[in-house]
Amino acid sequence: MMKTYRSSLFAKLASIVGIAIVAMAPALAQKPGATVHGHVTNAAGMSVTSGDVKFTTDPEGRATMGGSSGAACAFTMAWFHPDLYRRVLSYSGTFVNQQWPTNAESPHGAWEYHEHLIPQSDARPLRVWLQVGEKDNGNQRDEASLHNWVLANQRMAAVLKAKGYHYQYVFCEGAGHVDRKAVGETLPEALLWLWRGYPVK
Repeated sequence: MMKTYRSSLFAKLASIVGIAIVAMAPALAQKPGATVHGHVTNAAGMSVTSGDVKFTTDPEGRATMGGSSGAACAFTMAWFHPDLYRRVLSYSGTFVNQQWPTNAESPHGAWEYHEHLIPQSDARPLRVWLQVGEKDNGNQRDEASLHNWVLANQRMAAVLKAKGYHYQYVFCEGAGHVDRKAVGETLPEALLWLWRGYPVK
């Protein structure tokens, strides 16, 4: 049975723990080396206030989230700026090669995360929740295409596990790309998992 949750869940969560949840424009997803975007988004995110809600500057109390390319952007923000964000929620993350034009420093776009960046780097203090659908984009394509969302997210989960990250990987049978039903059924529990260990003030 699917539970129904009020649309103000994010506002309520923010008022309880004082968090900032930020999503980035999809165009930034394929630029893993472009660290300036985290600073721009941080400045924009911290300028937003609502009533008596105060946003924390504690990176443990700040999350990024997104779907598709926005999920790759969210991970990029935390990966390059764990001093700003330490919790990531990803739906159908575009951890594939979508970049154009090609960047010599990251020739495989966001595929580089699970291919090179995470395995070859020291672990960062991140907590990552990943979801992908069985019928997600490119699900019939082979690994050599660098364009299969299911394989990319499976590989992300595998490298996060190998490096000892706190991560959760959810594979949704029958679900498509950023599947509305899958999001509706998993988001409340995903947020609870993502914020586990953060003190309620």
